[in-house]
Amino acid sequence: MSLYSTRFVYSTDANVWHTYVVPGGHLAIVQSILATCNNSVAATYMATVGGVLVGLGLVPAVGDRHAVNLRAVAFAGEKIECAGLAAGLSVSVHGYLLDAAGAAASGEHPTTTRPVDVDQVAVRDPHRD
Repeated sequence: MSLYSTRFVYSTDANVWHTYVVPGGHLAIVQSILATCNNSVAATYMATVGGVLVGLGLVPAVGDRHAVNLRAVAFAGEKIECAGLAAGLSVSVHGYLLDAAGAAASGEHPTTTRPVDVDQVAVRDPHRD
């Protein structure tokens, strides 16, 4: 198995999604999102991995940065995307691309679902307990 450190997507365009699609036979692990404001007004950014919103933030003003550390997996065929919602905002998504064999790389990741039994969920109020 080979492992590559890479920048998946980079955006400097306002209101435009930039997309990376994980190639077949690979697995991507998103490790960080970095947003930097080069404008005099606050700007918002977004990032998704496999259709799930993993980054949403406001960068207050010129020279400010917002960094997010995470571990999000994208399987072959899934998208890694980012967008800045104002001019002067740069957003980049970084991580690792793995050459992988088998179910993980082929996108076959079986999941199951079941309803939450709310009677079994204990909610603890720290002010009362």
